[in-house]
Amino acid sequence: MKHPFLFMLLAGATLFGVQQLRTPTDQAARVVTVAPGQGPDDAILLAEAYRLGWHETDPIVVGHLVQTMGFARPDVTEPARLMELAHQTGLSRSDHMVHARLRQRMEDTLKAGVPTPTEEQLVAWRASHMEDFRQDDAIAFSQWLVPHGTPRPPALDDPERAPQHLPPGLRAEESGSVRRLTSLYGEAFVQSLPETPTDAWIGPVPTLHGDHWLKVTSYTPGTVPPLSRIRAKVASAWTRHQEQLLFETRLQALRQEWRIVSEETLVQREAP
Repeated sequence: MKHPFLFMLLAGATLFGVQQLRTPTDQAARVVTVAPGQGPDDAILLAEAYRLGWHETDPIVVGHLVQTMGFARPDVTEPARLMELAHQTGLSRSDHMVHARLRQRMEDTLKAGVPTPTEEQLVAWRASHMEDFRQDDAIAFSQWLVPHGTPRPPALDDPERAPQHLPPGLRAEESGSVRRLTSLYGEAFVQSLPETPTDAWIGPVPTLHGDHWLKVTSYTPGTVPPLSRIRAKVASAWTRHQEQLLFETRLQALRQEWRIVSEETLVQREAP
């Protein structure tokens, strides 16, 4: 059996979970115990998942528990019996992988139901988040590179005359986005490049590759592409935002249904 967390929750199961969350709550508030180091919202998400019985029905959780109990009890082969043992031993409520799966499914369920954005919504989202979609500035430049450990040719004192004195291949024309050049040469290298073309050479600029002498030939400021070119990216950003709003709304409703009690409070109550 492959690792259970490589599987994805079926869409039908997610929608079914949303319907279950809309079921009217009990008159009395439900109580959830928060363990040390656990956040209240995390405890509520897990408690709600257990209340819905997902620890008994979720195919990923069931597969994981059957596999885990099978290692502990190789004499038992029936999946149903292994699940019984997982519940009896408390494994289904203490296993960290089960917790992670139930928490993720609950989060996905609370986010489910966001509609496809309309054209007007995409246009408005792009207009109000322009910087999120702005492409990097692009720089084109000439450079001389003298690798580390290589004596600096005297001709580099006058880079414009260097072609007749330097070995072929030392000079190169290069271009790229600010992000790409930063990853190749470092931030200090990019910051040394002027934002306007110039006839002057700059150098030496040290990097991990050696010493560079540079001359910018073009500098193109980044622009925001039209919606037609970034529609999928804009739609994804809009959807993530709407999912988070829906998640917060539904989580707030769950907070009203559950009463938080810390383990420390329970211990104090039980103390003689």
